[in-house]
Amino acid sequence: MTIAPTMGFKPLAGIANYDEAMRMSHGVKKNSELLQRYLFLETQLNRVMVAHLTGVPEWEMKQAFSLHQWQDAEHSLWLRERVKNMRFPAPNLDKTPDPRLGAFAEELIRSEGTLELVVGIYQVAKAALLAAYKHHLEMTNPVADYTTVRWLRFIIQEEEEQIDWGKVAFDVVIKSSEDRRRAQAWADHLNAYLAAAGGVSGENEAPASELPPARATKPFEPERTPARDSRFPLLMHYRGPQPKPEADAHEMNAWTVYKLLTEMHAPEMLALYSYDVKDMPWEFYRDVGRHLWDECRHSMMGQVAFERDGLDWTKVAHDIGFALFSNTEMTPEERYVLLVAIEQRLMAPTGKATQYGYAVGSGDEFSRQCNDYDWADEVLHVQIGRKWLREQFPDMKQLMEQGLVVRDKLRQLVEDNMHMAADPRWWDSWYARLREKQGLPPKSNGNSTESVVTKLDINAVSGG
Repeated sequence: MTIAPTMGFKPLAGIANYDEAMRMSHGVKKNSELLQRYLFLETQLNRVMVAHLTGVPEWEMKQAFSLHQWQDAEHSLWLRERVKNMRFPAPNLDKTPDPRLGAFAEELIRSEGTLELVVGIYQVAKAALLAAYKHHLEMTNPVADYTTVRWLRFIIQEEEEQIDWGKVAFDVVIKSSEDRRRAQAWADHLNAYLAAAGGVSGENEAPASELPPARATKPFEPERTPARDSRFPLLMHYRGPQPKPEADAHEMNAWTVYKLLTEMHAPEMLALYSYDVKDMPWEFYRDVGRHLWDECRHSMMGQVAFERDGLDWTKVAHDIGFALFSNTEMTPEERYVLLVAIEQRLMAPTGKATQYGYAVGSGDEFSRQCNDYDWADEVLHVQIGRKWLREQFPDMKQLMEQGLVVRDKLRQLVEDNMHMAADPRWWDSWYARLREKQGLPPKSNGNSTESVVTKLDINAVSGG
């Protein structure tokens, strides 16, 4: 019941009733302190996933990490902005707010194998964060602190979706009673460190019991070799030559779809680029995280196209050389310059526009849609690259010149490892199966591919 007449409208813009709006909650200082702990954990979860994305063998885990690391980067950015709104000058948001919470994060990143990663990320860290977010909403004043409430509602929705994905993943990775024992042991280990920090909020009384021995006894080093599970028999340093120039639009579109599928090597490179580059503004990690997720989406579009055609996308040649050589033989700057230069080249008429034209010419509407959005994404990626490389390369000409230097380095690495190149005849065999699945007659003009070494195309190496 209200005192003043409302004419039937919902009061207070509908964000709360009067009883809720009269709630007493913590003040700005305490609110800011809590948000700093939340954003620290969101930041660390992003860091854990980019550190492990390359090394997890399961394709589906790579896809989930690609999405969730970007969402967590966004969550951290939103929380950072809210803290900055509260007081001026803002505190140092890149500083660990509590060394005990930092110790928990250092244990979390040392999760070993897919099982421990699923347990640590989804069942321990994200479950605790979600509970803290919901408690914050129950306690804070919905009018005075509406900006926090709005952002937390968005974050809660995505965290719930992530945790739901993690629940299914947990059932997949638990295959024995020993797996269940290991999962519980790792959950207990991490929960002990989180409890010692007073929980996510820091407000809980820390147990008096001694912590289990820490794994964080030396600097963490991520796995840099792209991993695949047993479904993928053809892991190559070079996927092989593309179809000959006289190939028709249907075949060239099929090659483009195949390249989309195998773009997982771009997230595997970008993940460790994000991990290796230190002390950048958080917007940098958000932008790289977006780039990473887009490249994973491109791979997903290729995967969907293979499923549509009834073809097993795990059995084609999967190139891991681009990410492997970038992650192990190049500086972080070289890796990113290489990728941005490739994507800038694709802005030329012979690049994305031509690939889109193949889709149109083939009459494949789904492929046309995929190429349309892929093209839009790559335009954004060039803009992101220019934004963060402008200090080193003030104009695009300088960046492209350095890109050519790094491209030659990659070409040499590939040619030195040609024992891991795909058999150039594999494409003809696979494309013949595609035509059969689509009810088309066999291709009659012989082999479609060029020789492997003499015409090594950087786009065939990179997937651009």
